[in-house]
Amino acid sequence: MAKNNPSYHYEYLFTKQGFSLIAGIDEAGRAPLAGPVAAGAVILDLSAIHPWLADVQDSKLVSARMRQK
Repeated sequence: MAKNNPSYHYEYLFTKQGFSLIAGIDEAGRAPLAGPVAAGAVILDLSAIHPWLADVQDSKLVSARMRQK
């Protein structure tokens, strides 16, 4: 399976259409509809995106040191 590189392509398309708030979501759980599930959402100001976010390919690979930045 090909690995997708993250981008802000869709976020920028939505802002051009007039949307001012765009949420990113993620979930973690054992299986669909079985057991506990944790979900989170975040809304970032696209004009304040930190340049180092472009280097984050997989949140599971981010070091503790990078998280502290």
